[in-house]
Amino acid sequence: MTAFRLVAAGSRAMVTLIEPFVKRNIFASEEEAIQELVHDYVMRQVSELQAQVVQFEQRYGLNFHQFQQYLGERSALLSQRDLSDEQRRTLSRAVMLEEDDWLDWKAAREMLESWLGLRQVSLLPVPPCSIACAAPTRRERTRPRRL
Repeated sequence: MTAFRLVAAGSRAMVTLIEPFVKRNIFASEEEAIQELVHDYVMRQVSELQAQVVQFEQRYGLNFHQFQQYLGERSALLSQRDLSDEQRRTLSRAVMLEEDDWLDWKAAREMLESWLGLRQVSLLPVPPCSIACAAPTRRERTRPRRL
């Protein structure tokens, strides 16, 4: 199948999915529906990733860069000779768990940056307040939350 046929088939599928929203006057046009739905999806991804980052910050009481430094210091402790075997095993297990969190935290931060970059694309309107703004916009207050 050529690229043109794939795009045409995708466009027909998109119109089929969007058409009921336009017919019921939920959106004024197919373009508006696509733009709104994509924007909502991007903002949902941003929100979920921000929540993950905040969860790590609250768990450790540190920001990511502080946690990296802390983790480096904890890892350096493993090379000290004055630790007993039991202390070394306990510390090693703790550091391994913290390294797992570091990796998850790093991935969440990188994905958040990526999704925020999509939000900045000219096709996606940027909300009047920053993403960190706690107060919902008028549109968010009047529109029911989707789960």
